[in-house]
Amino acid sequence: MTTNVQTSHPTEDGPDAATLASAQRVAALRQANPHLAADALIDLMVRNTCLQVAGVGAATAGMSILPSVRTLSMVAGGALAQLDSTQRLQVELVLDVATAYHYVFRAGEQQAYLALVLGVAGNRGKTGAAATKESSATEQLLTKGGQQLANRAKQQLIRKSAGRAIPVIGVATSAGSNVLMTYTAAQRARAYIQTGPESVADIQSSLQAALGGAELQLSEWTLESAAMAAGYTMARTMNAVSDVTIKGIDEGAQRAGRAAGRFVRFLRNATTPKDP
Repeated sequence: MTTNVQTSHPTEDGPDAATLASAQRVAALRQANPHLAADALIDLMVRNTCLQVAGVGAATAGMSILPSVRTLSMVAGGALAQLDSTQRLQVELVLDVATAYHYVFRAGEQQAYLALVLGVAGNRGKTGAAATKESSATEQLLTKGGQQLANRAKQQLIRKSAGRAIPVIGVATSAGSNVLMTYTAAQRARAYIQTGPESVADIQSSLQAALGGAELQLSEWTLESAAMAAGYTMARTMNAVSDVTIKGIDEGAQRAGRAAGRFVRFLRNATTPKDP
């Protein structure tokens, strides 16, 4: 695949802290994967970040929080580290996409880029009920998409595990929503850099396109992270039970750890494609 990357003029003030941090992350990933071209390197970034944000959603079972104008202002103010972990990872990913393509932002362009690829630009200039309605529609689509990925993940697991009941899907909807938003933001970032901002569709169309074109891959990432979260939850639960019902706390904890390890290994094996 040939990548057509536009290179803008550098800013007069030089790179900010977020840009410098992005350069360090991308350099480290390139050093660890010297054989990967830019597109493949970005594919790896997207996968890694999707697994991270899915892990956050799986562990907390909380609702996905859309990036907002506040997100952009915190990045501009050098407070990226203070963002919600999911939003921070999403911002870092789209900055890293630009870095991997050697794209240099013009003065003031980085904020516009973040606003567009993260879906904030659609609400800028809208006030009151209009902005609320737009955000609500996007949130509903994210929730629906997360449930779609969770259902697909459940079907995969049931099929590959011969119908054995696995306590993992209860946390998968929020994980799926996080994966969907993160993957979509990365694809919008690629479109912006490769073909210009005018090629970036509205956020809801982008979310629907991601579900239509990458549902299987996104559901696999959702399941992988949900499985890990379920393994940790199982270990914590079994430890709590062992304290009350099993003589010898150490013995109970060891059994819990072994059981959780077997559980996670089973899920990994069940969801790993087998050679024909």
